[in-house]
Amino acid sequence: MDILPKMEKEEYFLLKSIFDETRGLKRAFRAWVFLWFLWYVLLRVILRLLIGKARRQYVQDLLGLHYSRGFNVVYGDLLGLLYEPHVRRIIKQCLKDGGVFIDVGAYVGVFSEYAYRLIRKKTGLVVAVEPDPDNYSVLRALIPEEVKLVNAAIWIENGFVKLRKGAPRHIRRYPFSKKVSDSSTLVPQPFHEERGLLSNEFIDVRSIRLDTLIRQLNLTQVDLIKMDIEGAELYILTDPNLDLTLVKAMIIEVHYPFASPQSKAIASSLRGKSFQLYPIFGLDKLRYHLYAVKTNKSQQ
Repeated sequence: MDILPKMEKEEYFLLKSIFDETRGLKRAFRAWVFLWFLWYVLLRVILRLLIGKARRQYVQDLLGLHYSRGFNVVYGDLLGLLYEPHVRRIIKQCLKDGGVFIDVGAYVGVFSEYAYRLIRKKTGLVVAVEPDPDNYSVLRALIPEEVKLVNAAIWIENGFVKLRKGAPRHIRRYPFSKKVSDSSTLVPQPFHEERGLLSNEFIDVRSIRLDTLIRQLNLTQVDLIKMDIEGAELYILTDPNLDLTLVKAMIIEVHYPFASPQSKAIASSLRGKSFQLYPIFGLDKLRYHLYAVKTNKSQQ
């Protein structure tokens, strides 16, 4: 059985309103990506000559420079300055009239802050959920006070769970926390180890079920959930007792290869909860984004 259903006409236009079609601009798009790649290679050479290999990598990490940013042009970001512009596009579409946004795995609040700016003059709520205490300290310092903060891990049980800390990154960007990391996880994956993304530190953090959180906040509807939790999505989203009745849409970073048994299990579970599914692929073959949305048709 196919992982994803064939796209109905009405669902195609739903996605078309989120992602601008660029089929008529393929040549220009490819030319831009090629020029971006040349600029990236030239910059790496210059930095290597000026400051050395190790410092070059530090500067690239600090500024978020990567050749894949050239593909941001498809989402209107010509200079490649935005982090995951496709996620921003979905957030903007889902919150255009206000609403409730839950950021699961908020890190230091990149998308929570963006969602807050979209709804601050409308009716809505932004909830940022982050279990890593070092990330949370930065999140609390940077995020507007109107955003609801939750220092816990979304998991399949309420209580406490072991979190493996990620390797520290961006230390100078957030000097008031020396252990900020974007890869702390409840469920370490092989690529975490292979890419040196984890430390050897384990800590106990509070855990809460996603549906429990929704009930505790007395929400009657959740317009969008963004989920980036480094592999734990498999266990949460395939939990047969997970209640997503009030959730209209989700954008999930799946930390498993597309068409893997884990991805199939996630897709099957979400389809069983009336979501239509659409994958968004990048250059990393070990993970991808999955947009899950309840259309009028799927809720009938």
